[in-house]
Amino acid sequence: MSIDKRRCHRLNLDLPASLSLSGGKEDLTLVTVMDVSGLGLRITTKEKIVLGQEISLQVSISPDQSITVKTKVAWVKEMEIMSSTEYAAGLKIIDTMDCDEAQFLKFFSEKFIQIFKKK
Repeated sequence: MSIDKRRCHRLNLDLPASLSLSGGKEDLTLVTVMDVSGLGLRITTKEKIVLGQEISLQVSISPDQSITVKTKVAWVKEMEIMSSTEYAAGLKIIDTMDCDEAQFLKFFSEKFIQIFKKK
């Protein structure tokens, strides 16, 4: 039996996002945000990413709004899905709170409250 040692609750989501490995908009890679917490996110991507790598993640939080969150790769797991390689990765939020990170946490908090109101 494994014990979950996370400091924050996770919210399961399926949000479209893109990441930039070099910080530029010309090299965006599409990813899916699978879950979020107050400290980080779990994504899946076809792009190989490296442990410790810093990534700017643009997350779509509504059809007309996206935010940028600066993260660092905390773990990576290679997965074989239907004869192709994909990667799951845990990203830790690393930047001090600016407007986008504050919006991200507000979005996360509102979604989390919605789930608990349903229970």
